[in-house]
Amino acid sequence: MKILIPTILSTKNKVGVTEYLIGIIGSLQQIDKVNEYFLITTKENRHFFNLTNNNFHEIVVNIFDISRAILRLQYFLFSKFKIPSLIKKYKIDIIHEPCSWFINKKMNTIVTIHDVVEINNSKYSLLFNFLKQKMILSSIKYSSSIISVSGQTTKEIKKIADMDINTIHNGITSIKKEESEITYTVLKKYNLKPKQYFIFVGTILKHKNLLTLIEAFRRFNKTNNNYKLVLAGKEGNEIKNIQNFIKKWELEKQIVLTGYFNDNEKSSLIQNAISLLLVIVHFI
Repeated sequence: MKILIPTILSTKNKVGVTEYLIGIIGSLQQIDKVNEYFLITTKENRHFFNLTNNNFHEIVVNIFDISRAILRLQYFLFSKFKIPSLIKKYKIDIIHEPCSWFINKKMNTIVTIHDVVEINNSKYSLLFNFLKQKMILSSIKYSSSIISVSGQTTKEIKKIADMDINTIHNGITSIKKEESEITYTVLKKYNLKPKQYFIFVGTILKHKNLLTLIEAFRRFNKTNNNYKLVLAGKEGNEIKNIQNFIKKWELEKQIVLTGYFNDNEKSSLIQNAISLLLVIVHFI
């Protein structure tokens, strides 16, 4: 079987979809020496994917990661006009879309759906939320098969359409233990001390309930002011509210916003934190 995997929606910054693709492509190379895989990469993201097997082939295309909106527009045009020709050229049997997308019902497509938040809740701007709704509904309606990454997502999809869904949980990536010199440099950069800070890792988005998290930390900090809170991740649509909260309560020395950071920093920051925090996603 010949399988096409587009990675175009994987940005030059290693966030959600990129991490998913790195994991699945790495794992497939370990377990599958029979099927042929054709990976569509861009000049800006191809360095994430280490293809070592002879049955994995790379197709590099010119797509530019200028902004989320422009990236999606480029992929929309690419999937509409270029992918059909690639399917014909390489005699592709099936496409695996790594996240919700506008599915061409004429193509045999498997899609991975990570969540369906936008169907009933505001996660982004009105326009982008509307487009995400259309992507999710298209993925559910026109794909040949659906992979869901959690039992909750599977349950939510079945509320929209009663169909068979493959629930395959995300894997776990091992955290590389960094050399003490690297760790010292990272902690010094953010003015942190080992085991004296909590850390949240993820893009700063509204639906992640981060204002509740930092309010809880603010109350904790009243009697435990030796600790800091690190929000480690790319700035998203909640960053202004977070910054305003920090300024209002004069928490500039207690709450650290790292912005996007590399793997070396991630390893050092997580390993030296007193606790890795997960938040309950908030829907409005």
